[in-house]
Amino acid sequence: MPSRPVDWLNQSKRDLEESEDSMNNGKYEWACFAAQQSAEKAVKALYHSLNREIGGRSISRMLSQLDVFNINNEMIEKSKELDRVYIGSRYPDYYTEGSPYEYYSIEDARRCLNYAREIYEFCHKNIQT
Repeated sequence: MPSRPVDWLNQSKRDLEESEDSMNNGKYEWACFAAQQSAEKAVKALYHSLNREIGGRSISRMLSQLDVFNINNEMIEKSKELDRVYIGSRYPDYYTEGSPYEYYSIEDARRCLNYAREIYEFCHKNIQT
């Protein structure tokens, strides 16, 4: 399987842009989900650049397993919030009633977007191409 870190990172950047666009258009649940997707793809880009395989969707788990970097606990905690929006931002049955968009605010979207940007920048800086 070819290593494609640049492709993963480029898509991560597009997802980051989508997160910002969704936030600016009041689609806060999608802004949160796109932020999660951006961070996940950035971390996977970093793994690809190291010629390491990784699966799954948990950003916090993937970051925790990157033992070649000194990843601080603050970044791990931020990634856990992104992990939590992976399902809840999309599926109505995640909540006891209502649709996902009713549970997300502009503050949630800003926070997720900022966390994703931070993870993207960390990965971008450390990618070995």
